[in-house]
Amino acid sequence: MMLENDILVKVKDVSKQYAFGKQTLVALNNISLSVSRSEFLALAGPSGSGKSTLLNMIGCIDIPTRGSIYIEGKMIANYNPNQLADLRAKKIGFIFQTFNLLPVLSALENVEYPLRRFAIDKRRRRELAKRYLKLVGMHEFSGHRPNQLSGGQRQRVAIARALVASPSIVLADEPTANLDHKTGESILELMKQINEDIRTTFIFSTHDPQVMEMAGRIVRLNDGELV
Repeated sequence: MMLENDILVKVKDVSKQYAFGKQTLVALNNISLSVSRSEFLALAGPSGSGKSTLLNMIGCIDIPTRGSIYIEGKMIANYNPNQLADLRAKKIGFIFQTFNLLPVLSALENVEYPLRRFAIDKRRRRELAKRYLKLVGMHEFSGHRPNQLSGGQRQRVAIARALVASPSIVLADEPTANLDHKTGESILELMKQINEDIRTTFIFSTHDPQVMEMAGRIVRLNDGELV
């Protein structure tokens, strides 16, 4: 049984609708879900099932049409855009299937970039970026730009960037989608090791059997509903 103090994310009766002219698309329908600290959780389902929409709700990128999202016990419904941006910067790391690295920056500079929001001097930012590049096995490539790295290497840099601000939660949207099977497996093993070593909570959206096999818990969605 999940204790209230252990709950990091709580989704309560959340629905999301999008209007297209006179038509309404129901992306999520009355979803309730709790995620505890240190979980390695997969939101699984086919394309269009609502898993990425739910991930965006948890990541404060989008807001529900109805229902509430709680992060560390605080309901975020009344947060203004600046408060939401501050919450994302401090509490939530993101890993995308397309990596989303800045092409003009080196690996080290990409990892360092999220820390620019904080009152941290340049030397300390550089130290943290180097530490997390080393954690993901990319310290030897710190001066390389994204176009000089393989897909797996870029994803490792993206993981370091997601972790550098010590977030409570890392959200990964189809993190293995653009990787071959072997590379995807090594990336998953890396994230699982990080989850076990530093107790970061990982939440994935996925339809990849590799991710589901490694997940500590699977939450399945179909047509915007839990199944």
